[in-house]
Amino acid sequence: MSKKINDDKGKKGERDLMKTIFKMEEAGEDIDIKKPTYTNEPDDGLDLEMKCGHNIGELMNAIIHDKEKKPVLSQKKIKVRIDAKNYGGRIGKPVADKFVADCEKNPQAAEHWLVGGERLTKGAKEVIEDSEHVCRYYSQEDINKVDNYYENELRNIVDNCNDEG
Repeated sequence: MSKKINDDKGKKGERDLMKTIFKMEEAGEDIDIKKPTYTNEPDDGLDLEMKCGHNIGELMNAIIHDKEKKPVLSQKKIKVRIDAKNYGGRIGKPVADKFVADCEKNPQAAEHWLVGGERLTKGAKEVIEDSEHVCRYYSQEDINKVDNYYENELRNIVDNCNDEG
């Protein structure tokens, strides 16, 4: 009997993002991740929480924009709240409004990330930019670039280990 692949959109979005973060960890980035609630339970916009270097945003942007020099993650740790969306299209203003409102419910987080979708609408972008909190948006394409980067890093690590053996 074969298992049916779970097609729950929320669960898929969280799982795919966790796979990328696990690749980052496996490649040597000092990141801890936690999933505080079950999928589709009330979570105040906290799907995932990372504890990582305070310059994680700089690292993500360097990878996304294919910069030669990538910063090393800082030893100074922060908590990052991640609200993962598994949307095929644009993320609109109502979703961004809720995301920013949920920042207040997560005061332990130094940064708040909205992840997924194709892009933000103009209204959603304004809401996130106008927030008094440190808010970042990463599209699914951005996360795919990070995933591909770390997939290559892991391949290089394996290749280098094989060369030494």
